[in-house]
Amino acid sequence: MGARYKSGEHRVTMDTVRTRLSWPVFAEPNLDHVVGPLAELVIDDAPKFKPYVYREYKFLKMNKLPID
Repeated sequence: MGARYKSGEHRVTMDTVRTRLSWPVFAEPNLDHVVGPLAELVIDDAPKFKPYVYREYKFLKMNKLPID
């Protein structure tokens, strides 16, 4: 199955003159929100990943259980 979008090349260069500052940003949906592939981006009506209620997905990830 082909991908509709290709990821861009990631490149970081070192700047010895200026200081670089970065910080992580964490965001997550409401626990009852359904998370899954957008229908308009699914190729051939066969999504690569099935939708999950975020609460169930989070439980599986936190307990290191397999995600089907």
